[in-house]
Amino acid sequence: PDTTVTLGAHYRKGDNDGVSTGVVTAADGHFLDLPRSTYLGTDFDYWRQTDKTVFAELEHRFSNGWRGKLAATHKAPEIDTHFSGLSRSGDSLRFNSQAYRAETSQTSYDAYLNGNFNLFGRQHDVTIGASHRQSKKYSYGGWAPYSWTNAAPVVDPFHWDPHALTAPSIDYSRWHIRSDTQQSGIYASTRLRLTDPLSLIVGGRVSWYKDDAGYSIAREVTPYAGIIYDLDQHHSLYASWTEIFQPQSALDAHLQPLKPISGTNIEAGVKGEYFAGALNASAAVFQIEQQNRGIDDLSGPNPCPGSQWGYCQRASGEVRSEGVELEASGALTPNWQL
Repeated sequence: PDTTVTLGAHYRKGDNDGVSTGVVTAADGHFLDLPRSTYLGTDFDYWRQTDKTVFAELEHRFSNGWRGKLAATHKAPEIDTHFSGLSRSGDSLRFNSQAYRAETSQTSYDAYLNGNFNLFGRQHDVTIGASHRQSKKYSYGGWAPYSWTNAAPVVDPFHWDPHALTAPSIDYSRWHIRSDTQQSGIYASTRLRLTDPLSLIVGGRVSWYKDDAGYSIAREVTPYAGIIYDLDQHHSLYASWTEIFQPQSALDAHLQPLKPISGTNIEAGVKGEYFAGALNASAAVFQIEQQNRGIDDLSGPNPCPGSQWGYCQRASGEVRSEGVELEASGALTPNWQL
């Protein structure tokens, strides 16, 4: 009665004819007066995806109110795509054709305990856990012999025929990328009820990260803290602070992954609940500062190998985002949400 085992599997297959890479503009950047139905791909473009997932969970509810959970997930997506693009050569638009395939896998494990404890006559909450994730990717591809050359077919976007060209041969050996990243961590958090209206939330994670490009981080500490004060039965004030440590899969022009994003996130605000929860409102101010965030590297290839379109990435300097956020949501009637 106190233990639950969950097993599951998910399979999805998508076979899409055609890939849209957008609509071109004029050489000076202004929009062309093209019909909404314009499609500048070909009838041999395709985007095929297969996603296979299996997962298992074991949960046990202890007699003292504590709960423990073990979870494991394995995902194995595959992609096979052939797509078209346009490049400008003087006043002419020229056709290029590309293709790539990708085989990826991600295996993750998570284990945690949560419950409550009594201290100084009050009951508090605590969660402790550990996790591990390994991600692997192998992708490869190439392009038609005429792509990005003056031998490429000229395209008239006003009179384009998606059946006009035959599928070219693709040399899939032009580029390939292998990556293997591992991330492990231990984490803990607690909610301390200091007084009836005042709660303090503190926690943190210690992370280990490494990839096959030689970049690794050991014992990266990511702390966070928050405080909540109940003004009355309808309103609460809160403030929170957290450090940021976020590994990213973006590649630079040398096809190496960027270093993890780091930074801080500060937020403060007020939340309200009315009509027994039928109406909720909040107002907050926030400031996020990040380093190593990926942005387009305009000096590199476009598209970046391993992607359908877009530049490779490079690490930016400090990026700051700050502002005010206002939100209200609720039930106008039992059947209408606003």
